[in-house]
Amino acid sequence: MNLKTLGLIALAILAVVVVTNVRAGNTRSVTPKEANTLVAKKQAVLIDVREAGELAESGTAKGAYWLPMSKLSANSPEMQDLLKKINPDGKKDKELIFFCRSGGRANTAAATFDKLGFKVVNMGGFSSWQAAGLPVEQRK
Repeated sequence: MNLKTLGLIALAILAVVVVTNVRAGNTRSVTPKEANTLVAKKQAVLIDVREAGELAESGTAKGAYWLPMSKLSANSPEMQDLLKKINPDGKKDKELIFFCRSGGRANTAAATFDKLGFKVVNMGGFSSWQAAGLPVEQRK
């Protein structure tokens, strides 16, 4: 490869990185303690996007809503129910704080809700919530 080809490859990689970061630009991150404070002030709601087996193993953040990634579709009854619960007045004024096992699915869910006009936040992984000593509850 010559220098010109390497330069074009580097430029293409840079463009992909910039576009990816611009698309994810509406999703900010918070620590579990910040998330807990926002929820306590009623400025945000927590949404756990892990699957049922994961919740059965470890529980979830106290007060969190649950929408498994497998049900993340505008057509799913689970998503429609969640939308009615978190946004009954249609104002979309609270931040939606998503979490999963490690943060990847939370970011995907946040992007979906961002497209619906919600203010979204990625808290990352549930293990960080647990490590911070924040309240956990079991789902039935």
